[in-house]
Amino acid sequence: MQIKTKTGTVIGKTDHNNMSEFLGIPYALPPVGELRFKAPVPIPESDQQILAYNFGHTAVQEIDEIESASISSQGQSEDCLTLNIWNHNMASGIQKPVMVFIHGGSYSSGGSSDPLYNGYNFALNQDVVFVTLNYRVNFFGFMNFEEYGGSEYKTSGYNGLLDQICALQWIKENISAFGGDNENITILGESAGGGSVSLLMTMPKAKGLFHKVIAQSGSLNLCKGSFLSKQHAADFASRLGCETIDELLKVPTEEIRKIYPAWAENYGPKYSILFAPEADNEDIPRDPFKELAGGCASNIKLMLGTNANEFNYWKLYFDNFDDMAIKFLEDQLYITTPPLINEIAVREEFFRYRQNHNMKENNIALNDEILFRLPAIHMAEKQSRYNDVYMYYFTWKSRIKGLGACHALELPFVFGNMEEEESFTGLDVPDNLSSMMQEAWASFAKAGKPSAKGAPQWAAYNDADRNTMIIDSQWTMEKDPEGASRCIIDKMFSDNR
Repeated sequence: MQIKTKTGTVIGKTDHNNMSEFLGIPYALPPVGELRFKAPVPIPESDQQILAYNFGHTAVQEIDEIESASISSQGQSEDCLTLNIWNHNMASGIQKPVMVFIHGGSYSSGGSSDPLYNGYNFALNQDVVFVTLNYRVNFFGFMNFEEYGGSEYKTSGYNGLLDQICALQWIKENISAFGGDNENITILGESAGGGSVSLLMTMPKAKGLFHKVIAQSGSLNLCKGSFLSKQHAADFASRLGCETIDELLKVPTEEIRKIYPAWAENYGPKYSILFAPEADNEDIPRDPFKELAGGCASNIKLMLGTNANEFNYWKLYFDNFDDMAIKFLEDQLYITTPPLINEIAVREEFFRYRQNHNMKENNIALNDEILFRLPAIHMAEKQSRYNDVYMYYFTWKSRIKGLGACHALELPFVFGNMEEEESFTGLDVPDNLSSMMQEAWASFAKAGKPSAKGAPQWAAYNDADRNTMIIDSQWTMEKDPEGASRCIIDKMFSDNR
């Protein structure tokens, strides 16, 4: 199947299910050579042919057996700025709602070739146009090199977000040719992807490129200040023996990739948010929560939520994670969150409330609240003043011992890619949980209100009722779940939150 776009004729394929699939479509010039560390450059108009049969290269990152994209058959490359499109029954000519997924990975890893993120099943089941994309991560997408290269590099602390905006601009201009409605675009993301879609709500450059947002286990707290970003860059350059931007541009890709473990050890546990986007107060506001409270995204409908045991996910990486939970929390807070207040007293009150004498479990629960659930609640509070907000709390527990309702566990259900993730979810999974979640996500994208057959009516969130959908084997609507915990932890956050 051939689709003419402004940047070329895209040649994809249509299978026996009448699913049209277009993979690895470039949306920006390759950010290599002189374009390394610079803002993305859109592809100029062209009549070239683009063969879209395979995923593009994964962004350069550390090899990680748990992160499937890092070991993709397509390999890694700095030339990674591509997107993928799925549309079922495309020949119908119907303009469908568009859903654009942005992957997570702590802004340091991940990619759209991960089988978990394959949009085939979602597009097949929910009658939407589904899009996934790559963006630059780690040193290539989120490190400030302005002091080395001048103003040309002033956006290098958040180029990964600008990549996402560049992709959204391409989608806005071209998706109608693929059967998508460019006036009904929903962006969704998980973890760092959830942080990304949240921050995009506050960025002037992203204005008008989307209409609804779904933020899964990631919100506006996932950004850092300019000072820390420049400090990280200085350490990075020093380890490579570079003093100028010209020297940095000549360092081989593989040498940069290999330096990550040693560099990261200097700042605490790996797989933290070391590469959070830099809030430069130009493209990204210094205080995104305050910006949201001022109505910067008043026209955007929002759906968001977290999982009950987010931090259990990191047990997959650290054998001794229970022992290092507080250290992990402190490192995260140093990077992404303004200083907390009343911290010691509130911790003690929280531990008394839990009535749990296992301090390791208490510390992990504290991480969940401070880094995930409370920031999502604060975001919902701000945005619900202006538009409809729908909150969920995912509590279904993995059958794998010790994981519980951990970080990213909802993703196989949302994408409908259950067979790919049995080692994560375990067996004996509820038959209808995936279909209900897909329906809820898609109905929000289609009409701005989530709903699913067999689920209670999903009431909008507000400060008074704090309506939240509990997603488990059975779905229930609750008002202010874990409200006592929320009230305790909220004492740590300053008034402007």
